[in-house]
Amino acid sequence: MEISSLLEMPVDYRTGGFALTAKTIKKRWQTDIDKSNSPWIHQVLLTDLTGDILADIVRNSNIPFNRGSSIWIIVCEIQPTDTGKKLFIHEWRQESVTEPDEPNWNVNEADKIVRSKVRCWLVASGIQAGQIEVGDGVSACKDEIDKLVDYIVK
Repeated sequence: MEISSLLEMPVDYRTGGFALTAKTIKKRWQTDIDKSNSPWIHQVLLTDLTGDILADIVRNSNIPFNRGSSIWIIVCEIQPTDTGKKLFIHEWRQESVTEPDEPNWNVNEADKIVRSKVRCWLVASGIQAGQIEVGDGVSACKDEIDKLVDYIVK
């Protein structure tokens, strides 16, 4: 089910059986004055390709949701807000995220990225200050720029 369809449903309508993605984690609070056994309510902005919707999710722990995590909604209810509608999610499960067996982080690639960003910053600031001319002026200063990049990255 898409968020655009949920927004068209009447208030107090119950539905479920779909997944949405956590876009922003807003806040969380406990429901009762006796905090020892009361569940937590997590307010999360959920998203899909058709839009965003605010949701209050009942959870038994204070562990926050992760931005970008997929939440499978089993039972929810459409509720009114001052600015439109929101979901009150009674039953849900979080899609498990598995880490890859091997990290895809390449140290040499990271060094190239950092050096490239520093080089770009130096050239842009040199052009803005009038020290480097656009076009052939950049290639004329290549050796000096490379020395500055080496100095900054060390």
